[in-house]
Amino acid sequence: MQRARHPITFLLKHKLAVFVSIWISLTAVPGLQAQISSQKGWFTVDFDAGCSPLDVRLTNTGVRSGSLFVDFMGDANDRFSNVGFTDTFDPTETLTTTYTSPGTFLIRVVDQSGAGAIADRFDFIEITVLEPVAPVYTVALCNNNRVVLTFDLGQDNYDFYEIDYGDGSAISTLDKTGSSETSYTYTAQGSYTIQVSGKLNAGSDINCGTSPAQVINTIESIPTPEITALTVTDEQTVEISYTALTDNINYNLLLKIESNPFNIVANIDPTLNPTSFSYTLDNPVANTLDLQFQISAVEACGVVQTFSEIIRNVRTSYSANYLNGNEPTITTTWNTGHAATELNAVNFIFDGIPETVATAPSGEFRKVLANCSDVRPYSYEISLNGAVSRSITTLPDYSINGLNPPSTTGLQGRLAGSAVILSYDEAPVPTSEYRIYTSTPAGRQLVGTTANRNFTVNDFDVTDSEVCFVVSYVDDCGFESRFTNEVCFEFSPVLRLPNAFSPNGDTENDTFGVPTGVYPDFQMLIFDRWGKLVFSSNDPDRPWDGFINGQQAPLGSYIYRINYNFTPNSPVSLTGSITLIR
Repeated sequence: MQRARHPITFLLKHKLAVFVSIWISLTAVPGLQAQISSQKGWFTVDFDAGCSPLDVRLTNTGVRSGSLFVDFMGDANDRFSNVGFTDTFDPTETLTTTYTSPGTFLIRVVDQSGAGAIADRFDFIEITVLEPVAPVYTVALCNNNRVVLTFDLGQDNYDFYEIDYGDGSAISTLDKTGSSETSYTYTAQGSYTIQVSGKLNAGSDINCGTSPAQVINTIESIPTPEITALTVTDEQTVEISYTALTDNINYNLLLKIESNPFNIVANIDPTLNPTSFSYTLDNPVANTLDLQFQISAVEACGVVQTFSEIIRNVRTSYSANYLNGNEPTITTTWNTGHAATELNAVNFIFDGIPETVATAPSGEFRKVLANCSDVRPYSYEISLNGAVSRSITTLPDYSINGLNPPSTTGLQGRLAGSAVILSYDEAPVPTSEYRIYTSTPAGRQLVGTTANRNFTVNDFDVTDSEVCFVVSYVDDCGFESRFTNEVCFEFSPVLRLPNAFSPNGDTENDTFGVPTGVYPDFQMLIFDRWGKLVFSSNDPDRPWDGFINGQQAPLGSYIYRINYNFTPNSPVSLTGSITLIR
């Protein structure tokens, strides 16, 4: 708080009423006739309320004879304290003090007699100092150059507002005991500066708050919003762009999902969002459902509203495959609810480079990739009459919706003892790994992998009367191809063995063994009639040729024993006799 004595105090304490009255008449201020008296009338103030900084002038009325001590910052809880008195003033003399911060302050005076009851020696007055808050209000435009001002009455402690509409007309007022809204109609369309000041019914409002000037442009008729672009930024968010909105008009964003009606889903503040607005959907459907957007402009008077043209989203999807045998290709689709007559062009944008592909509301477009690792973003953009609708930008993930390489061809197989030797053609696309599977009605089981174009299967499970194989390969990006055709080998636990053979070199029945087939864990033993082992083999492709230790075996009967596993849990053991003749 700044405190200063009235200039008359510093010059001379004149006590002649005639001179004082002359001086007051020369330095009179507005409201001087309405001086506010203290409780006992010993002094008066020109204001007991006002906005900071508040200058308060005290005048000693002379009702209490003699000089008075003055305390400008008295303690309301200790009103009769004898500390805090900093000034004195005589009858008819004035003092001025300045309160620089808001609050309630107690001015105390006490006589200098020291006689009488303490309560009879004090006099008081309370000063209320308000914060100079700028009035808070909004301006909305209506047709025919009308404006509506709406005040936030709870933001300040003023009694009323003075409104200067900036057109040279008389200052208007709005009493805070009534409505928070007032309107005014200009005589002509134009640009005007509105300024509002807070005022008090009693007290000094010289320093009370004045709002920053608001420049408004009145309108004869409410403008029609114009959407320039709709962009799907992700599965749940869209960005709507439009020509610059007019300040002080209410704008709403309307949304229609599929066949549902239009609903207001957001209010667009032209100050915060002058040319674009981001809207988040309740669910991630921006790339799956037909969405229609529209902006409405509503005048503050609530009579007239206008609507923009409708703009719809573009949905897109993709798949990837090898076309023409070995060309990695991405097939993309687009779909929009706009009619063909509304479309100027459909552009496919691949890695930022656009190319016009159609003018239809829906379709597909294929792009041949450089290789299977050619992953670049793509989107669709449809050009309408004066607007653009853009799909979500997609970075393909081929591991989810991936390339499916074509199968290799030419799978063949042959038996070699208890093994199967497979061969196949070279893969149509680059690969470093072929995969070999057994194929059964229950599914496929990986047997092994190789970088070569042939593979030998030595161990496998047999659960049926045949065993089948398929082959796939993995391309350079790790995507597995389709499977080849099956190659199968039949076998049976019942063997049809001859009861005689003639190893005479005529190529007819020269050996004794099992037919061509698959015999896991194979063993064949030949005994002479005395039970001596004369031949053994663990290879079903190595039969007995009728020799013992390099010599022709004697003619006669021999005993054979053949063992192998039909399935892992189904061993087969055959015993019989064979006659050797020549």
